Amino acid sequence: MKVFINPGHAPNGEPDPGAVNQYTGLRECDVVKKVADLLEGYLTVAGVEVVGSLQSDSLSEVCQCSNGSGADIFISIHCNAAANEQANGTETWHHAHSINGQVLADCIQKRIINSLETTDRGIKGATPGVNGLYVLNNTSAVAVLVELAFISNGEDAVLLTEKVDDFASAIARGITDYQGGQCEEAPAPVVAYQSKYFSEAETSCHCGCGGNKVNPLLLEMLDKLREMIGGPLELSCAYRCEQHNAETPGSSKNSQHVKGNAADVLVPDYPHCHTVEQLAWYAEQVGFDGIGMYFDDEFVHVDVRDGGKSPGTYRWTE
Repeated sequence: MKVFINPGHAPNGEPDPGAVNQYTGLRECDVVKKVADLLEGYLTVAGVEVVGSLQSDSLSEVCQCSNGSGADIFISIHCNAAANEQANGTETWHHAHSINGQVLADCIQKRIINSLETTDRGIKGATPGVNGLYVLNNTSAVAVLVELAFISNGEDAVLLTEKVDDFASAIARGITDYQGGQCEEAPAPVVAYQSKYFSEAETSCHCGCGGNKVNPLLLEMLDKLREMIGGPLELSCAYRCEQHNAETPGSSKNSQHVKGNAADVLVPDYPHCHTVEQLAWYAEQVGFDGIGMYFDDEFVHVDVRDGGKSPGTYRWTE
């Protein structure tokens, strides 16, 4: 497993130190850099490969470096702050549509709470366009953003000053818990989304093997597509097992269908949606990552290869 670490804000606080305690001058950029450096050491000792650690005010640079590193896990470290100095505690963010991100966030959150005894503010899902966080939306690895504690709170600020090693150790243990599939306490079961309109027979592999490993996010977005169009839609294909995929003309070995991330939607016959271009336009509005237009066979391929984090990024025409 490869890990990329991002201590938040600018190196040495120039130009942006992040949050600052108005009484002590404790700066977020300094705290998180110390935690990140210690975390790298703990992970290395545990046999986890750290492929990068970058503190930069350019979030796009951070995401590009992480994506180019081949990281499996992305950890962004921050301190919280609030005008209300009574606000305190730890919270960990993940992309709202990432089940693995939710599990990783839960592993880390529990380790910090148990080790530092900070107030448990829980794990939280960041939704693009609502409360999305840039680094969670633009990294390809399983990503979390850890808000260690409130630098604006007196008691939390003491922990951020005196217990940086404990914070780093707790995060490292959370990562290794995730790696080994052994979170200290299993997170609450994730209830898979159940489609309102598409049956298992429609989304299962058509070879008859019974395979139906479909990403719940794909089903959710297909339902949204149907509701936006305002009528039934027919799928020519969704999940494909590896053998059926290999026998399907034109399919690649790494097809999103095999991963359960894709479906091929036949062009319907509605006054407002009866062409490949029109169906693709609706798919773009829903926010599918991949959209392929197939004119000869009159269908549109849609997929959620990036967990809905890259709407319309992958486009092609056949």
